[in-house]
Amino acid sequence: MNKTLVDIYNNKLSKQLITYDRNQSKAIALLEKLNNNFLKKKSGFLSRIKKENPIKGVYFWGGVGLGKSMIMDLFYENSAIKKKKRVHFHAFMQEIHAEWHIARKSGVEDPLAPVADAVAADIRLLAF
Repeated sequence: MNKTLVDIYNNKLSKQLITYDRNQSKAIALLEKLNNNFLKKKSGFLSRIKKENPIKGVYFWGGVGLGKSMIMDLFYENSAIKKKKRVHFHAFMQEIHAEWHIARKSGVEDPLAPVADAVAADIRLLAF
């Protein structure tokens, strides 16, 4: 049986590897929902008529030392998604800008479109 992200987080708590934080616990629950949404298959009659608003992404913010990176690493390491990338936001934006400049030089009308298409083709989960 695969352990959920909540199980893994609670295991770290029980082993006293981390201390309980209400906001971290909420973040873990959101990431668990996000992971489940990624893994759901969207086929069949019921999936087409069922109205859902699945979580498509999560954005965390806050000061230094609150556990944001630890939680993101935990999520990333335990996600079953194969096409994923974990990168610092600024490094990612540098990559995007470099590719955007290359696309711009090629003369395409919208240089961001091929860059976005390439990222979307290679990555299903992008974790900053």
